[in-house]
Amino acid sequence: MSLPLRPLLCVLLLGAGASGARASATDPLWARYQDPGLSARERLTALHEVIHGLRSSDVDSSRALAERMRAEAVVARDTLMIALAERDLGLAAILQRDNDRARLHLERALALYLSEGDSAGHRGAGATLSSLGMVHKNAGRMQEAVAAYRRSMSEHVLARDEEGTVYALNGLGRVHEIQGAYDSALVYYSAVAEVAARVALP
Repeated sequence: MSLPLRPLLCVLLLGAGASGARASATDPLWARYQDPGLSARERLTALHEVIHGLRSSDVDSSRALAERMRAEAVVARDTLMIALAERDLGLAAILQRDNDRARLHLERALALYLSEGDSAGHRGAGATLSSLGMVHKNAGRMQEAVAAYRRSMSEHVLARDEEGTVYALNGLGRVHEIQGAYDSALVYYSAVAEVAARVALP
């Protein structure tokens, strides 16, 4: 008998198998996550991909799975994966319109990423700062939003990750648009198009 998605996720969270469950885009990722031959980092990466796949359709389940990911990453003592789980929790909070909780998780993630000091840490910090910029924008803190987006760009430059700057540039354009500075907004939106073309974004 086919199970609805939310009960199915509860079963999976309790460690039961997924036999008889409705096929979904996340099924292959669940199978990968449950593969005993994977390293801890590979399993956590697969779980993050499940969270990412569910976020827009079932934010409650994505949040629960991010909490599970964080717990497993703590056991594995994997700082980057703990940071990624905190960022996933922050993104879930953004979708749930809980700016205070989103800011808490994202600031935790940012501190962890910055503690790494390598390209992966800079890239993660850049992505996290873009999300923090969104949180500040949503709360009407436009100066803080601009500062976060600019820091995001700096972190992506340190990581040599030009693709990552697209989200910060877009955020800066949106802030200027909200403030009625349409010429400045257009400059940032044009920069988004230029970078996207260079890195062949879809």
